[in-house]
Amino acid sequence: MAARKPHKGNRIGEAFLALPYSVLNSPLFLKLSPHGVKLLLDVAAQYRGNNNGDLGIAWKLMQPRGWRSEATLHKAKRELVGAGFLYQTRQGLRPNTCSLFAVTWAGLDASDKFDHGAKAGFTRGEYRFKVPLIVVAATNKNTALTSPAVAVKAA
Repeated sequence: MAARKPHKGNRIGEAFLALPYSVLNSPLFLKLSPHGVKLLLDVAAQYRGNNNGDLGIAWKLMQPRGWRSEATLHKAKRELVGAGFLYQTRQGLRPNTCSLFAVTWAGLDASDKFDHGAKAGFTRGEYRFKVPLIVVAATNKNTALTSPAVAVKAA
């Protein structure tokens, strides 16, 4: 019997982003703002398979990717960390040390850049253990969210 030739027609020939279905179908992912989804894609695009925990969200990195407001960027970052899709491995310091992050659907890669205790606090798949918050009716334009202690799972 002759050996089969490998089929080469399906190769992309460049890096690609793989998002697990557990992320895409997560109730928290479905509730993310459009800016949260965009930032998650922008951060995950930096992941190369051996640098999880060394991903940046610095304004100078994100501005060329289409971000126009630092306030919107920081709001999206807080949303993703709060939902458990991102984990902060290093707190940035002025003047030129940026914060570093990891995506939680992949394992954390070792680095000497992390803050002390960052590796111990990492939970892989943290987004699966969070309870979606429901919006409580507010009287002004600032919408209040219930605290995690009294959050109710949305149907």
